Amino acid sequence: MAKTIIISILCILNIYLLWQSHNTSHIQKEISELETRHTIGQIIANDSHRIIKYDDGEPLSAEIELFTADHNATDLQSLMQDGNKLIFRYSELHCNACVDSMVVKLREYAKEVGPEKVNIWASYSNNRNYFLFLRLNQVNMPVYNVQSTTLSLDSLEEPYMFVLSPDLHISHIYIPHKEYPGPTYRYLDDIKHLL
Repeated sequence: MAKTIIISILCILNIYLLWQSHNTSHIQKEISELETRHTIGQIIANDSHRIIKYDDGEPLSAEIELFTADHNATDLQSLMQDGNKLIFRYSELHCNACVDSMVVKLREYAKEVGPEKVNIWASYSNNRNYFLFLRLNQVNMPVYNVQSTTLSLDSLEEPYMFVLSPDLHISHIYIPHKEYPGPTYRYLDDIKHLL
């Protein structure tokens, strides 16, 4: 009788351990699949240009104030008279390394498409930081201090780019990532025909 009880207990324990082993491997498999999906999701997000497509983008207000380094205000309508422009938008609060790496790419890009076709719209709270940026980066394209664009994109708290048309509509919005330069170069190449 004692042997039967011991064998029964061992069988139950064995069944329990087998069930736990199966359950653990099942859970590990699910975790692995979730991690894989998350990684693939990141790759897709980073490799698909991180573009937010707008068929008819948010229009910019013609009242936006753009200031040159010498404090002169520039009228947005007159700025847009010579066709579409690529706008790189950032704030002094954004990642400096991200902004600097993008400016390096844009300097080279402006040589290909023409410096007047690429604009940098920055938000600086004081002119000292604005001048420091200009001096350190030696940009060959127009740079404007723009406090607000009225675009909801400014709330992203990340640098972004878009194509601005003469009727002040935006399209081809892109959020660059310095860790993934390949998609940024593809984006710049893809929009060349628009400029």
